[in-house]
Order: sequence, then C-alpha cells, then structure tokens
Amino acid sequence: MVGSAPGPVSINDRLRYTLGRGRRGQFFRGAGCNATRVRANVPRSGVCDALSADADWLHVLVRSWPMIDVTSLADAAGADVAQVLTDALLDAPGWRDTGPDRERHRRLVMWCYHRMLHRKALRWGRPGYAALREGRLVGVAVVFGSDGWPLPEPISTLLDVPAFALAGLSAAARGARAGATMKRAHFDGSHVYLSQLAVDPSAQGSGIGRALMARVMADADAATLPVYLETAKPENVLYYRDFGFIEAACERLPRGTPLWLMLRPHA
Repeated sequence: MVGSAPGPVSINDRLRYTLGRGRRGQFFRGAGCNATRVRANVPRSGVCDALSADADWLHVLVRSWPMIDVTSLADAAGADVAQVLTDALLDAPGWRDTGPDRERHRRLVMWCYHRMLHRKALRWGRPGYAALREGRLVGVAVVFGSDGWPLPEPISTLLDVPAFALAGLSAAARGARAGATMKRAHFDGSHVYLSQLAVDPSAQGSGIGRALMARVMADADAATLPVYLETAKPENVLYYRDFGFIEAACERLPRGTPLWLMLRPHA
C-alpha cells in the first residue's frame, strides 16, 4: 500500500505468529486458538509452572515469550539492517555462487552491499519492514515496486562500486553477470518486488519471516498487485509455496546455481 508505513502489529497479530507448531513458526488459522493447545506449546518453566490449568492463555503467552514488533524499515538503523541481511544470507547458495569464496571476505562484501541496499530501499522502495524483538532488529523485508525497479542508473551502480571493489575482479564479474540475468528475467508487469526477506540466525524458526511476509502480502493485496521474488535456496521454494507463490521460471547463476523466479497472484 502506497503511503505512510503502518505501525506495529496488534496483539492479535503478534499472537498468531508467535505461536505455532514445532519451533513456534506456524501461523494459526482462524480467529483464535484452543486454550489447551496453547498451554501445550508453552514451556512449562518459571511462571508457567505457577499458573493453574485454567489460567488465562494470553497471560501464559505474554509472560513466556518476547513479543515481536513489525514496523517500518525506515525505523531501523542501516548498519543493523546490513548485519541481519549478511548474517542470514552468508551461506545462501546465491551468495556462495557469486560472492568471494572466503567467508570473511564474502561477509565484508555482503555487509557493504546490504548497507547500500538499505539506502536504495529508503529512497526508491515501497514500504519495507523491520522485525524487532525486545528492541533488537531480528528480521528484514526489503521491498520495491515495479515503478521503482529497475533502479535508476547510473546512480544505483555507483552506489555499489565500494562492494564491487572489495569483491575483487572475479567475484565482481560474477555479480555483474548475475545482476544482468536477474534484470533480464524480472517479471515485467505491475507488481511488488520482495528483494530480500531475512531473519537473524538466532531468531529463525520463530515465525518472524512469516510475520514479515504477512505484512508484505497485505500491502500487495490492498494494492491488488502480485508479489515477485527470486530465490536460489531449494528449501525456500517450498516455503514460499505455502504463501501461494508459484515458480514462474528458473535461471542459472554464473557458477550454475539454479535461481527460481516466483510469483504470487494478488488476492
């Protein structure tokens, strides 16, 4: 939705993505959840042991797990955004294909690149989102609209010069080839482009990615626009299918890693 970024999610939204199956990562469907099921998912330690079986399930939840606030990407510091993106994607197949081979070198290049991406998102992007847990940034969704993508040149490339220079000739050449492939294959209709969805490794599996995705999809549906993204991670293909994405095409990155192009029609 074009306009001012929405504020933090409501308590009901927080409950839906804080609770879940397994590692608490699955949204509950419907308007609420059974109290018995909630108590079964809450660790029975500390305050939970002191509560009776008939205790209010909301109090059990609120006292057991930290709440997550989803707010505007503009509220997050650029260095923190770069750090979350870099930590989350350091060993992602796409970056291992295009970036430097040595991990420390790749980390430095990625941090620099993501720092510039945050600046680009604030200048040319749609409302992006940041997930905060107890005041610390733990998740990021970087979003652009088709009216702002591809980014204006030559300024976009100039902003990437420091990262390309740090990468070295071979990795910079691979990055340029990968970028050209992604631009050529990019969905050409009106859409919302989910450029990055990342969760800090320490917070993965807790529903933060789903909370960010829910906000992105809500904005797209309000604007009656499809959502487009790319992923080079096979597990993510199944993950995004759960949100209604389909594989529109598959490309190859410079060293042969498959890159899936996925599209979610608007509701």
